[in-house]
Amino acid sequence: MVGENGIGKSAVLESLETFFHNSEWNINNEHIAKTKSNIPYIIPIFLIEKDKLKLSSDEKIFIEKIDSTLRNKSTTDIPSKSIEVGQFAINHIQAVINNLDDESNYYFVALGLNSDTSKSFGIFNKIITNQFYESSSLEADKDFSDTQPNKTKVSENLKTEGNLEEVDEDHLEDEDHLEDEDHLEDEDHLEDEDHLEDEDHLEDEDHLEDEEEFKDNDSENEDSSLSNKILKSNVLAKLFKKIIDLYDYIYIPKELSAEEFTKLHNREFEILMGKTFNQSLKSFIDKKVVDDINGKLESLISDVTKDLEQYTYKSLHTRQQNLKTTDVHKLITDAYFGKRVIHLQVDNKKPIPITKLSSGEKQKAILNIASTLLNKNGSNLKGKYVIFAFDEPESSLHISACFDIFQQLHKTSTYCNQVIFTTHWYGYLPAILDGCTVIISKDIRLPS
Repeated sequence: MVGENGIGKSAVLESLETFFHNSEWNINNEHIAKTKSNIPYIIPIFLIEKDKLKLSSDEKIFIEKIDSTLRNKSTTDIPSKSIEVGQFAINHIQAVINNLDDESNYYFVALGLNSDTSKSFGIFNKIITNQFYESSSLEADKDFSDTQPNKTKVSENLKTEGNLEEVDEDHLEDEDHLEDEDHLEDEDHLEDEDHLEDEDHLEDEDHLEDEEEFKDNDSENEDSSLSNKILKSNVLAKLFKKIIDLYDYIYIPKELSAEEFTKLHNREFEILMGKTFNQSLKSFIDKKVVDDINGKLESLISDVTKDLEQYTYKSLHTRQQNLKTTDVHKLITDAYFGKRVIHLQVDNKKPIPITKLSSGEKQKAILNIASTLLNKNGSNLKGKYVIFAFDEPESSLHISACFDIFQQLHKTSTYCNQVIFTTHWYGYLPAILDGCTVIISKDIRLPS
């Protein structure tokens, strides 16, 4: 991604970090909206090989409907304020389809999160929702008990995350707009049953000039209700988790120091190694070892207590706290590895601590280490989609060294599924043999 400072390049990488690792949302103060229609959301569009997902029958129904929506070239029902972005996204999907050897082997999935962590389809919300009642039949085991191709039956059988909500057909279908059964208790108002659409309109028949307008409003409310049921369903929650679990996202922000990155318990470093630091320690410091340590410590405390006669050592809490495996691992991390810093070894010269390298050399070191580990540990990451994201890799580098680092980035892309980077420097273009450049600018309009 290429663009000027402050244009939003880094925000793209940061939003993916938020999405994949549940990081804090960094929302621009000018865009913190109080209205539901402007809630910030992050919606990646995934291209997933079908054989990587083990789906239940109901999950398959969901993903196929989302996939079908994104393959459709129509922008109908995309919000008018987002039509330009929607058209660009659909055009890009079509370009990807044209480059696939066999498009039938893949799913396209647009599924993300709102800032309140609820699920979202973003600008595709209405189109995807329409797929759930426009098809001729719906087949499922648990969450769709009937195969009725209408909104009411679909909503009726959607299980929500945490609770099963019973959907009242009177509220989903258009049964004379009876929003509250209490309106039926007072027969003085029953001048005409056909006018029981809204109590506010019963006093004056002139309010019912256009029945089509009321039908449209009812349809919008019905779509919204169905959309909420779909987004809160157990099926979508399970599908979302399965998709997230397929990905390892490694993000190198501009502010990340080489010292922090190379710590063995750093999350990005653990992904590159193919296993967590605790998993490595468990291979020789397991629960049995920790239990043995606890037993000997208890024996030591017991001996000291006997000598003290009237005094004893006890936990301040009611429950005695023994060492846990994670406690021992933390002690080892702090006491042993906390004193060690990665060094750069050049030929037979004295190793140079990474802390002594220049800012540009640290950038190169981060990329070299990441590239090497991805190459060495790629077998441990099989079955996962690995995305490596680097924010301004040329930062602090002399112009003469920039070309080399982008060549290294291109090489790194052969060790993972995708490399994404941001830059100000257009000179990288000759170094990238294949890929996609996205120019972010306030002045450039999206192609139609």
